[in-house]
Parts: sequence; structure tokens; C-alpha cells
Amino acid sequence: PPESDPLSAVAAMRSDRAVLRAAFAQAGLGLVLLGADPLRPAARVNPGARYQAMEQFFRDSGTGEAGA
Repeated sequence: PPESDPLSAVAAMRSDRAVLRAAFAQAGLGLVLLGADPLRPAARVNPGARYQAMEQFFRDSGTGEAGA
């Protein structure tokens, strides 16, 4: 269920992360704090016209790359 406030939500996520980290460690794996998949190119999954227009705008304006 949702938490009642932001601090509780962050505490719950930290607890979940600790459980995941331990389970991954037992399997010889580790967690990497990335917001995107660094191994595969980004791909738009929503074919809607709005998202096509946004993609075109970002490409044409040079603002489509991370940190632009």
C-alpha cells in the first residue's frame, strides 16, 4: 500500500533495496544505480502521434540527448 508521507515512502524503498541487495549478493550479483539501460539503445514504445512529434522536436532542436 502507499505510504502516508514522503519520508515513509523513502524508508520503505530503502528497506526494499536492502532486501534486494542481499538477495542479489547471494546470487553473486549486484545492483547498479542507473535510470536507463546502458547496454541497449533507447526505443520509443508508444507509437502515438504526440510522442512522434516530441521525438522529432528533440532531434531537430538538439535537446534529445541526456543532459542537453
